[in-house]
Amino acid sequence: MMPLWPKLSKGVGALESASAEWDNFCVVTTLSPWRLARSRMPDAQNVIFADSLQRDRLKGMVEQTDEFRLIVGLGSGLAMDTAKYLAKAKQSDLVQVLSLTLADLSGVGEGVLHTLPDIAGNFDAVAARP
Repeated sequence: MMPLWPKLSKGVGALESASAEWDNFCVVTTLSPWRLARSRMPDAQNVIFADSLQRDRLKGMVEQTDEFRLIVGLGSGLAMDTAKYLAKAKQSDLVQVLSLTLADLSGVGEGVLHTLPDIAGNFDAVAARP
């Protein structure tokens, strides 16, 4: 039997739309995606910046999620893996917001938040950068 996968949201406004009903949530992210996405979602009750996948560090983060029923992973590998660990450890719901932050594409060093569908249609811009 195939697992039931949640609906995938993508495209312009997807984060704003998907996050509109989130409450009592904690975001697990890294600095670049957080800077670019925080204004596109409701205020998180807590933000945890993922910095390591070492077991002792992850265990130390678990207590920071005690009061939240929803863990939101925002970013890519490190943030996603950390969010999955914390959600499983606390038996919380999990939402994953996959993004790529590509400072080289912006030309100003500030970065641009790209979701995978954005990148799929933007290979020329990626290839043109050093």
